[in-house]
Amino acid sequence: MTHVHGAASTNAAAAGVALPGETSEKTRLRVFDEHLAEKLIKARPAIIVLAIISVVAGLILTFAAGRLLAQIGGFAALKDIDLIALRAKRFGMIWDPQVLFVISGGLSLAGYLCGLGELMRFIASCRAIAAVKAGEIPNVVGLAALTHVGLLVGALVLPPLGIVLGIVFKVAEPTDLKELGGQMLYISFLVVAIVLGAILWDAMAEMAGRHKPLSSVR
Repeated sequence: MTHVHGAASTNAAAAGVALPGETSEKTRLRVFDEHLAEKLIKARPAIIVLAIISVVAGLILTFAAGRLLAQIGGFAALKDIDLIALRAKRFGMIWDPQVLFVISGGLSLAGYLCGLGELMRFIASCRAIAAVKAGEIPNVVGLAALTHVGLLVGALVLPPLGIVLGIVFKVAEPTDLKELGGQMLYISFLVVAIVLGAILWDAMAEMAGRHKPLSSVR
């Protein structure tokens, strides 16, 4: 009989029935916290996988950035970057070793930031789950600040990636992801507009130079 009574109490708690001495508001908050803990428990494996992927990607891109840096002659060569010559290559500038170094270096930094951010989110999730089990009010677990910054850095150095992820985040359910998606889209389109604007300006200047009328002979 004791076992049946315990099972009934457990089922009642899971169904949102008030425990002895518990108000309806406390019951609602407790059930909400328990539901949040269940979601965090299910999300923890994915958080760990994302952290590992981010760090591994950061390491691979760091290796690639190191090879590109050696190819262009070290950090000293970065001071002598000829922006005019790069712009003259137009869309071919994307494959320039100097530009590739900036992209790979920026993405490696973004990978490390996202990896650390996901690790912090995992720790925060564990603390929130422990708080719920202890009958305490858990802290809200959302997107870590480092992950936020890392994704913005990725959108800055590789706009196509920022546009794709920005669209995905914009249609996501959490509000923080929607806000992040909007920021990534803004940064990505701004970078694309600047690059395309510079290429278009050079193309127009080149065409104007070709059609410049000959000066009169004196």
